[in-house]
Amino acid sequence: MAPKHFNVQIDNYKQATNIFSKDGYHYYFWAEDVDIFYFNGGDQSRHIRCWLNDDGMPNTVFSQIRRKILNNDAIVVTVSAGTAALSRLIYGGGSSFGQMYFSQSKGLAKNTIASGNGLNDLRNGTDCLQY
Repeated sequence: MAPKHFNVQIDNYKQATNIFSKDGYHYYFWAEDVDIFYFNGGDQSRHIRCWLNDDGMPNTVFSQIRRKILNNDAIVVTVSAGTAALSRLIYGGGSSFGQMYFSQSKGLAKNTIASGNGLNDLRNGTDCLQY
């Protein structure tokens, strides 16, 4: 078993997950041979930004990973934010105090992927991505 690293991050996800790009094409077919996927910690909103399109649907590479996991063809291992990013509801960026205090404030209402605002919400700090 040899580990492989998918270099998908907040500043390259559009290129790295596009099957028509060199990296995206490579990662898509690479995922076919992976038996264990590991999602590290960090910021769950960044995980989601890397793996979902603006409309909330999985991008091409993540669709391949998701299919393998859902078909029991691969194991998924997660920690911290990697785990939180797999739930239906996530909070990201900012501080827990900001989330609790400002979440109901006018102008900081919850943003959902379905509304088209969630993944494009670039607020941080105390006025963070709500969910």
